[in-house]
Amino acid sequence: MNPSVKLTEVLYNRKITAERDQQFLREFQQAVLLELRERGVLTETQFRYAVAQLQRSDHVRR
Repeated sequence: MNPSVKLTEVLYNRKITAERDQQFLREFQQAVLLELRERGVLTETQFRYAVAQLQRSDHVRR
């Protein structure tokens, strides 16, 4: 069985920007990296490197 999801409503629709939504963007990027690692697209080494780059860029923005 293949479950499906359907978007029925969008609440508080607004543009997400790095200035306003840093935490959301960081968590979203990390979630994408985790998914890529779990699917085997990224190796553990590539995943750790990418996460480190995200953390460095986060410190630069502050």
